[in-house]
Amino acid sequence: MISRSIYTRVSPVLVVVAAVMAGPVHPAEMPPPDGEWRLHRLARCAEHPQLAESSREAMVEALDLFHIQNGGDGIDVLESALAVDSDQPWLQLLLAQIYVMAGQGEPHCQPTGGPTAPSGNWSRDQARWLDRADELLADLKNVWPDDGLVDFLRADGARAGDDPEKAAEFDHMGRSGCSYRESLQFVRALRDLRTRPARVLEPIVPEYPSECARQGIQGLVMLDLLIDPRGRAVEVAVVGPADRRLAKAARMAADGGGYQAAQLGYYPVWSWLRVPVQFTLEN
Repeated sequence: MISRSIYTRVSPVLVVVAAVMAGPVHPAEMPPPDGEWRLHRLARCAEHPQLAESSREAMVEALDLFHIQNGGDGIDVLESALAVDSDQPWLQLLLAQIYVMAGQGEPHCQPTGGPTAPSGNWSRDQARWLDRADELLADLKNVWPDDGLVDFLRADGARAGDDPEKAAEFDHMGRSGCSYRESLQFVRALRDLRTRPARVLEPIVPEYPSECARQGIQGLVMLDLLIDPRGRAVEVAVVGPADRRLAKAARMAADGGGYQAAQLGYYPVWSWLRVPVQFTLEN
């Protein structure tokens, strides 16, 4: 009798099932409910505060202006609001993104007035807008030190300013940070970014347990993998009933690399990935 274990394909299972652990996984990192894009905020990541009512009016006005191709006036609205109360992190996040887009060459995002109004010299203006974006993001990093998006936005600014080394440094920091659905939604409010689930790059081929092979034990083991922004499975959970020996073999084979992280546009994020591993015996 010949035994073989096969990775089939990423399962589109959308039925909520109980997770049965076949190894040590921190209880706080249990897989979230099923869904196409299973973003995950790590247990160590502190929650962001809710958007303050004092910020809401200015943000709504700025977004309305942005969506009618008048992001420059949106900058003026946000800068005026921050001049009254500088302790508004959600305003800083939105404003920094529009400045980055201005520095990337988006004409409707260029300020129309105030200290950052265009001077007629593109190189000088671009540097001013990108510097202002980085100033806002650096301050925001002090408030939200574990939000990876803040680092990714700083990387965007560095790339626009033709500083690939600094961009790589910020990108590395962002991949070590946390993924927050709330702050990522602010990026989607300004740009049409597609969500892409994590995926398997290399087949998961576990070693068939010899005892199971002798006893003729076969079966499917469904795994939930927590994939970090670097494409590594850092937690592995077994979903539903499975022989414990097959489950252990599947978990060991799935641990480590061989994955592509989920992405919002080109921003990698923490997420769960569901993968079936089939153990089959052949005569």
